Amino acid sequence: MSQRFRPDPAAFERCVSRLCLKIEAISVRAGVLGADCSDLEGMLAAMPPLIRDRVKLMLEGIAIQTEYDEPDMTLAARYILRLAQTVWDDNPHPLVRAPAWPRSLSRSR
Repeated sequence: MSQRFRPDPAAFERCVSRLCLKIEAISVRAGVLGADCSDLEGMLAAMPPLIRDRVKLMLEGIAIQTEYDEPDMTLAARYILRLAQTVWDDNPHPLVRAPAWPRSLSRSR
């Protein structure tokens, strides 16, 4: 009979935090605005399609590489991957918070 894995909540949270830092670094390098990097879901929604593919591959690779040695990290990677897929399905095009233009430069006349 197989036993069900029960992660340590603190270890799982640390793994999620580490993965979020990696995702944030990828997002910032890709040009995602800092305002969009305030939370994980915002980062995921603001990513361009190419970056979404990179993050997906990274998370899948981490889940595979850590499956036997670090089950907490595997679970965290799969958790974020499921969350990312949900966000990306709901937002097929990147959501970007555009900077507000100063009124003196607006073109409305």
